[in-house]
Amino acid sequence: MNISRLILRKLRQEHIGKDNAIKRKDLLSWLHEQGAEIEDREMRATVKTMPIICACEQGYFIAQSHNEVEYSIRYFHKKAMSLLKYVGDKKRAYPQFYSEDPPREPIQEELF
Repeated sequence: MNISRLILRKLRQEHIGKDNAIKRKDLLSWLHEQGAEIEDREMRATVKTMPIICACEQGYFIAQSHNEVEYSIRYFHKKAMSLLKYVGDKKRAYPQFYSEDPPREPIQEELF
């Protein structure tokens, strides 16, 4: 059973446009009804390999306009920026490990 094809078929038939997005848990339930033995994490990983699928707060969908693609991009951009802020905060919490200067590679001295 090809999970990617099932997902694409479902979205193309019933979830065109952001207003028709399907929630992640509903898509997972539908896949189970189709006989797919898949966990949420695997489904999300599969969706990430399918650039035609857009996502937003409402769920997954196939965009029907440039604006909807841009909306999905902004949704992911916001998530990415939040994660980058988290990384920066973490590094600032441990200044003894993360100085301003990048770590240097050790230099191998000539042996002979």
